[in-house]
Amino acid sequence: MRSLTKAKNNKFNLNFVLEGTSSGLVDGTICALGVVIGISAATNDAFLTIISGIIAGFSNSFGNSIGFYLSQVSERNIQIVNRRMGKVQHVHSKNEILLNAIFSFLSTFFVNLVILSPFLALSTEFAIVMSVILSVAIVFALGAYNAKITRKNLVREGVFYSILTVIGAIMSYAVGVMLYWII
Repeated sequence: MRSLTKAKNNKFNLNFVLEGTSSGLVDGTICALGVVIGISAATNDAFLTIISGIIAGFSNSFGNSIGFYLSQVSERNIQIVNRRMGKVQHVHSKNEILLNAIFSFLSTFFVNLVILSPFLALSTEFAIVMSVILSVAIVFALGAYNAKITRKNLVREGVFYSILTVIGAIMSYAVGVMLYWII
């Protein structure tokens, strides 16, 4: 029997783990960007931002992957019940669920490192701007990819994903600035 992770040409099928990867990228981007911008705005300290970002990113990676795994197990159970009731539908395999959870972890952690990277070499203010630009580029690309496979407008989907990310960034920055003035 052919592995579910391989396409007919024996290459890895990205669509098989798209759900976990998308979940990790979007949640990881919004969470990491929020943490990084908020801490940076509140402290103006690149070292503290990096340390906090790594810790929060690692925790978020585990949280995403475990939450995704348990959610998919629940969804699989519902799919099994529906199939027993005569409703024909796809049932997630255990392998599919596990791989998606792993890709959720990896994509969350990867995007966290990307968002933190400007703080290693740039001033705090410029690093915030670069982190936002990198985040928007990542979610735009994900939105465009999802639009491509569903035959939607690439730009419209990319912009939609980007707007949601920027809203999260603005809110996190505002909280960080308020904390800066309070603390």
